[in-house]
Amino acid sequence: NEISLQQFENLPFVRSLFFRYNLNFSPPNLPAVLVADGAGTSNVSLRAPNKLNTDQRLLLFHYNLKFYDSNVNAYDGCDLKRFVMQSTTSCADASQFDLVHFRIHLPCSGDFLLDIFAHETTRNEYLRGKPLKFKSVCKWKIIAPQSNSIMVPLPECAGGEWGPEKARRLFFMRPLTHQEPIVNHSLMTSSPTLKISFKL
Repeated sequence: NEISLQQFENLPFVRSLFFRYNLNFSPPNLPAVLVADGAGTSNVSLRAPNKLNTDQRLLLFHYNLKFYDSNVNAYDGCDLKRFVMQSTTSCADASQFDLVHFRIHLPCSGDFLLDIFAHETTRNEYLRGKPLKFKSVCKWKIIAPQSNSIMVPLPECAGGEWGPEKARRLFFMRPLTHQEPIVNHSLMTSSPTLKISFKL
């Protein structure tokens, strides 16, 4: 289908690996420049195959967040990556695809650059500790005109995906109790003990 010059210029920046890995945007009309809401929140989702071919090769994703037009990737001494939650869910319309979500909660106003990386691997390569060489597949400019909320960074831990899906893909661990990366547990109405169960 033909598109106008303005539509072309509004497309997100992608590299050749984006097409090699059969990635898509969700929704398909995701623009190149995103504007965060008043709370500094923005979301990016990719539609990705959960298996690349018959030899069961998998895609792993990672990301980087920094201030636009600079190499500064920290705010108030905190790595900006801790203000992004990456997670994966299965596509409702096609079992061979996953949705990879990046929930961005910017800590201040300004212009930011979100760069998303992918790496092709197998379970055996991952378990043997083969080095992961992530390569950029797409990127966005995110504008936060203002921030009316105080954003608390995610806990400082190993970077990457939150939630049970990575364990399911790599270790065949099926979540029995909690399917999402965020667990809401109120001490006012619930037991102080939280049980999260998997099946191997």
